[in-house]
Amino acid sequence: MANLPPQILRVSKYCMVVAGTWRLSLASRHEVLQKIYSLYSACARAYFPIMLTSMCLQTVREKSTKSTEEMFRILSYIILLFIVQIASLMCQTGKFQKVLVRVASEERSILNSCDWNLLRFHSRRAQFCRTFNLNILFSTSGAVVCIILENWFLRRSIDRHNVLYNESQDKPFAIGLYSHSLDRERHATLLVAINDLCLCMNTFAVVSTKIVFISCMIFAPSMLKKLQIEFSKLNHRDSDVVSCLKMLVVDHQEVVGFVETMNGSVKYLILLEYLLNSLNFAVVSLQFISFETKLLPSPILFFYTLLVQTFVLGWSANEIQVQSLAIADALYESLWYEYTERAKKMLLIMMMRAQKPLALTIGPFDAMKTGSALAIMKASYSYVTVMIDG
Repeated sequence: MANLPPQILRVSKYCMVVAGTWRLSLASRHEVLQKIYSLYSACARAYFPIMLTSMCLQTVREKSTKSTEEMFRILSYIILLFIVQIASLMCQTGKFQKVLVRVASEERSILNSCDWNLLRFHSRRAQFCRTFNLNILFSTSGAVVCIILENWFLRRSIDRHNVLYNESQDKPFAIGLYSHSLDRERHATLLVAINDLCLCMNTFAVVSTKIVFISCMIFAPSMLKKLQIEFSKLNHRDSDVVSCLKMLVVDHQEVVGFVETMNGSVKYLILLEYLLNSLNFAVVSLQFISFETKLLPSPILFFYTLLVQTFVLGWSANEIQVQSLAIADALYESLWYEYTERAKKMLLIMMMRAQKPLALTIGPFDAMKTGSALAIMKASYSYVTVMIDG
């Protein structure tokens, strides 16, 4: 399953490989390369919680010396990394690995199909998925580059200020890692390099966890569309309509099982996104309106990334519901009135099952849909109001 089709999961796979979270085979003929990657993956998985703990310790250590603006910026970044850490653990579970394998095999089946409508439908979704993935990758990478450059210019500015006024102001680091055994002035170059390297590693960890779940969600309607086309093509002149219907029932149950398995893998991640993205929006928005400083590009790109991800998440979940309900319409559009009584009864039962939409839920609560993205924005507005009034 390593040779994934160059459609839905290609960008996700490359980002997960760099982040060290890809658990399937790399499709390499060299076992040595696979062992090297396994070692790298183990180091990457150990690095992330250590880095996050280091950030939290340094934040607590310097909270009295940080300005309100800096504390809000650090808080938003720690919240993002916390979500990424949870998502990274979720995407490495055996349950989600089965989802990735199923997506790869089903996409091969769709690409080998001779049905033009299905290929066109999937091609549009694959193109949208690639655009979304690259959008998140470039905007996140752009935000990280801006953070590195902003920190570099700020440190140079403090250097000039210290020389001009004979002072010794502390120079901040990009993400602020705990460095008890290293002097911040004597080892400044090393600490800056470590900070920048961590930011680059975090970029792929953030991007991979953001896009792999949504990529699978974007693909699910293609499976449902394939099922709709197969139902609509069912001909009453087939030698055994009942046998064909039985096969389609099995296919429908497999699609239902796929969506339910995916929901079991991502529902608590969606809950975290729903709760913490509101706070992230509020923290970034507060940087725009509460501080008398020049507007920097990094929070703008961060806000843009959050906005795109939130609405695509809601739209993708909503599309699964829409396409699952459309199966009943496809059954009705078939030549059901010319079927045998047994086939009609089977068709009726399938239509009744299709009336219950497939959905991805926000944890154990309501289904995720487009309106949920709007609810996140409304909640963030409430948070901003409370922060300003407080």
